[in-house]
Amino acid sequence: MRRHFENSDDVVAALAYARAQNVALSVRSGGHGISGRSTSDGGIIIDLSQMNSVEVLDRATGRIRVGPGARRGHVARALAQHGLAMSSGGCGDVGVGGRATAGGPGYLARNTA
Repeated sequence: MRRHFENSDDVVAALAYARAQNVALSVRSGGHGISGRSTSDGGIIIDLSQMNSVEVLDRATGRIRVGPGARRGHVARALAQHGLAMSSGGCGDVGVGGRATAGGPGYLARNTA
């Protein structure tokens, strides 16, 4: 059974269920990573892709709130409407939740060469 989670209550319920099953648990933001951490063979995957909101909290300071399932391209388009941009990632399909927790280079990352 596949289910997309829409809010934190859904995630809490899924975590409780997963704990009771004693199986592997994976969390998927965008599912783009090659490490395999957002997938599972025989375990439970919590897919956060529907939790993809983008909210500009303060344009002057650039403070935003982004849902864990938002993808980089979606966030970049939403920010552009406010004259803002983001500095991480180059692929629009990458989930920002995974990017934030697993890292990666971006267009504005410093050059280490």
